[in-house]
Amino acid sequence: MNKGNKKTLVCKAVMNARTTILGLYRRVMRVHQSKLDPQMRQIGDSYVRNEFKAMKKSEKEEHYHNFIKGWEDYVTLLLSQPTITGKNLELKERKKLNQDQKDNLKKLRRAAKE
Repeated sequence: MNKGNKKTLVCKAVMNARTTILGLYRRVMRVHQSKLDPQMRQIGDSYVRNEFKAMKKSEKEEHYHNFIKGWEDYVTLLLSQPTITGKNLELKERKKLNQDQKDNLKKLRRAAKE
């Protein structure tokens, strides 16, 4: 496979992932609407918007797969709970966060305590 064909395949994969991400974004927001109380929803929706906006800038296919998997797991978790109580991140998960995500997490913690 030559370099041009490989780049075309990567572009198609990224476009497919972006389409999947848009549907996933809508699903997350619908789950927030149905499962979260207004205060948690406001915080959660803001976080989701920021994370999905940041992902739009990525061009690496593996980032899309990890991102999609993480948010699909989140939706599954919310749907499996009769009431939303939250979940602590494990050390392994916290180590994967970039600085923006760590800052957002600190903001969420502060807002939740208020």
